[in-house]
Amino acid sequence: MELVLGGRACGKTDYVREKYKSCILLAPDTPWEEIREKARVLPLDTALVLDRLHEGIRLALEGGKDREEILAFLTALAREVPSLVVVTDEIGCGIVPLDPFDRRWREVTGRIGTELAKQAGTVTRIQCGIPQALKCAPHPRQKVLLLRHGKTRGNLERRYIGRTDEPLCPEGRQELLEKRRNLPATAPGTPLYVSPLLRCRESADLLFPGVPKIPVSDLREIDFGRFEGKRAEDLSGDPAYQAWIDSGGTLPFPEGEARDHFEARTDAAFWKILQQDPEEMPPDLIFVVHGGTIMSVLSLLTGKDYYDFQVPNGDGYQLVLHRENGCVLVDSLRRLS
Repeated sequence: MELVLGGRACGKTDYVREKYKSCILLAPDTPWEEIREKARVLPLDTALVLDRLHEGIRLALEGGKDREEILAFLTALAREVPSLVVVTDEIGCGIVPLDPFDRRWREVTGRIGTELAKQAGTVTRIQCGIPQALKCAPHPRQKVLLLRHGKTRGNLERRYIGRTDEPLCPEGRQELLEKRRNLPATAPGTPLYVSPLLRCRESADLLFPGVPKIPVSDLREIDFGRFEGKRAEDLSGDPAYQAWIDSGGTLPFPEGEARDHFEARTDAAFWKILQQDPEEMPPDLIFVVHGGTIMSVLSLLTGKDYYDFQVPNGDGYQLVLHRENGCVLVDSLRRLS
């Protein structure tokens, strides 16, 4: 859990949105039952944010709940949701209110904040939009190399190649051999994860000869269905293809895979690999996968659009990540070429 506190209108919520690219903000009047339900179905690598907790505490007190009940609810929620973020104003400074209820609200909010600060892994104060770390455990960094496989004959002919299990073409093999010299250095024994499709396995062998490959089935490319193996000009005049184009590439492929299903399976596979004990996680990871897989994973990690991360064959990205409060956060991201 992270506790974010500071004065009113000092940039606390903006800080949370910037830090946690994927987050669900809950207003202070959100019923506890709805908060529990949001926690139960929280998407991968997503922070659950209780915004303006001080207002939520006031509403709970007005509804007849006491400090112990409110704190018990928040403590249980923090145990269930490692990515919980609590945002609250500091209301204990300044003039003591004349109204007895306001004095009680101020005290209860202060004492609950104190208890949450003890439980939190990270406590951040925001002042004039500038974060100050009051409490923060060390977070080991990890380098991740995401590489797209080399060219196949289908890639050269600009065909939709998803489930088709074709090998690299001679041009693709030669390009990878040339790119191998400029790959970033990785630590000895770095795990090498690959899509099980032949073009990824062959690319991994060329780029990292002798390194054992770890196939992960759910990192395979999307199934283009009826469009598989065809070029755009072959599909010209097909109403289903035009509808897919008009949707911005969001409609499911006819007789194929829906993009949201594809993203869900690739993201889950990637997330499972990253969810290792920090004490045991390797300093580097390598993935040799597909263009769509890279787009999906980077969209998850950065909160940006899926199509922002298109890369040509043999290209990719290097990331530096760290784990904090149940989320994977990106410290740096660069395109290889």
